[in-house]
Amino acid sequence: MYQPGDFVLLKRDTDYPRPTKLSPQYMGPYEVIKQTKNDVKVRHMSGGVVKELHVENLKRYLGDAAQAKEAANIDYDQHEVDRILGYRGNPTRRSEMQFELLFRAGDTLWKYYCKDIYETLYFEEFCMSRPELRRLLTSESVSKAKASAINKAPIISIHTGDSAFMNLRFYGYDKYSTFGLPEHERLIYLVPITFGRHTANGKCITVHDEVLNYSFQAKHQTVIEYCSYRTVDEDKGMRLITLEDLVKWPSLRLH
Repeated sequence: MYQPGDFVLLKRDTDYPRPTKLSPQYMGPYEVIKQTKNDVKVRHMSGGVVKELHVENLKRYLGDAAQAKEAANIDYDQHEVDRILGYRGNPTRRSEMQFELLFRAGDTLWKYYCKDIYETLYFEEFCMSRPELRRLLTSESVSKAKASAINKAPIISIHTGDSAFMNLRFYGYDKYSTFGLPEHERLIYLVPITFGRHTANGKCITVHDEVLNYSFQAKHQTVIEYCSYRTVDEDKGMRLITLEDLVKWPSLRLH
């Protein structure tokens, strides 16, 4: 029986084949969360991915936490990656998205969305900091089901005349990238908005962009992902766009 906090290695089999003949025969280490009979719930020490594994495929790892972390980095080839700086593309087409990775040596690299990125803690942290990216933390089918359920619920927390800030990425990455804003792939550019009336069923609400002078009806999921900013926190990479900025960046327009 393994105890919570133990470190274990997972033997590779047909489901986890070795990439090359020189690759290790075991994956991990993993940290044990709990064991229920022959099923062991574990968390990968580098990727952070949680799995349930059969006890027969595991063996104890005798190193300490620091050694386990270093060894686990080999599985994901991410021992040099520090964090994600920015992204390109539309979150509804995840296979087309790219992420800017920062390496500890100071170099950066753009990489397309893939399993190696998905199964890392820095990807989860980055997506949690961006409401529009949180859908990427679940499968496409699950995220679509959640969005559908949210859009069926009336918007009751926002009232006519309320104000907030909206992420300019709402207009789509293709348009957003033409605005000419500095570091637009890394920063969160916000515009002040005012909410108007709800639709008759309460499931949509009118949103008015005060800077680009544009009004539209937003579904509940859109409000959560793009129109839910209550403050502009520059320490978190947010920047406020005002009417004066239309002179500074003349390409900042919808038409």
